[in-house]
Amino acid sequence: MEGCRAQFTDKTGRPGPATWSLGTFPAGDGDLPVGGVSWYEAAAFAEFAGKALPTVHHWGLCGRLQRGNNGIHGRRGPEQSRGERPLPVIRNAGLTTYGSYDMAGNVRNGFWNAVGEERYHAGGAFDEPLYMFAELDAGSPYDRSPKNGFRCAKFGQPVAPALLAEVQAPEPDYSRSPVGDKEFGTYKSLFYTYDRNKDLRVVQGTSQDNDEWRHETVSFDAGYGGERLPAHLFLRSSRRRRTRR
Repeated sequence: MEGCRAQFTDKTGRPGPATWSLGTFPAGDGDLPVGGVSWYEAAAFAEFAGKALPTVHHWGLCGRLQRGNNGIHGRRGPEQSRGERPLPVIRNAGLTTYGSYDMAGNVRNGFWNAVGEERYHAGGAFDEPLYMFAELDAGSPYDRSPKNGFRCAKFGQPVAPALLAEVQAPEPDYSRSPVGDKEFGTYKSLFYTYDRNKDLRVVQGTSQDNDEWRHETVSFDAGYGGERLPAHLFLRSSRRRRTRR
């Protein structure tokens, strides 16, 4: 670990998160959550503060039913479900049943638990889809992405070893249906039935050629909600030359 500390510097080579400069955060970012930290830095700071990183089990309990001005996620409105940078802390007042703020969005939070050589994050980041709030995302403990943040936990008693243990990612078995034919038919009618004769209103977008391939974009109507879906086509270029041996 001692040899790794030299990697944990800001943009100017001083100790600090990867997004900082000259040992401090950018001007005007004082109310933003800290990002750009590795798991090791987060764990070290938590210990320095007399606290600890939460486990995935504590997160699962405390993160239930987060409510806020913008729905269950309490982060950005539907028209701003993703952004280019975090928002100030508690800006959206996303509050969980247990009184925790900002557990959805902004920066994703690091946990103590490992899976193999990786460590878990959850909560979703400012530029990730809303469903990532409920997903565990494993990554390198050295990763210092601006999306990586953390929060500290203070426990009233020692944490049981079972809660600190490695957590294997679930592997669903798609070879068997978890419901009967009747229930499956109901789900199919709700989510997968659409009018096959409906005009998809295909619109051709951009086209880009090189000597190897042609990249074309098209869009078409989705089967729900009046939304449009983009599609990217990569076709063998007519300009491609055959190599003779």
